[in-house]
Amino acid sequence: MRKIKAEQPPQRQHSVSLISTVYHVLVTTVCQQRNDFFSVLAGVFLGLLVSQLFALSLPLCFIPGVGLFLVILVAQLRYQYTQWRDTIGQLKVLFPKDA
Repeated sequence: MRKIKAEQPPQRQHSVSLISTVYHVLVTTVCQQRNDFFSVLAGVFLGLLVSQLFALSLPLCFIPGVGLFLVILVAQLRYQYTQWRDTIGQLKVLFPKDA
């Protein structure tokens, strides 16, 4: 008599790529939040500086602060996009293309 061997389900292993992906998302999210905070801080500082130097009304001090915030935010996002594009271009292809 032959013994029938039951198939074992594949064991679950922790994937290094999953751990690195979670770490990458965490780090990039924290960095983006930090950059957003610094953009807001720079905008507030400029608004306060304009109010002290020129003694303008609140809406007139608010406009340069928002403008600086947007300029810094766009510059940071553009920098991140170029870094991301360069990194994607340097990744090694793990699977060959179909011929």
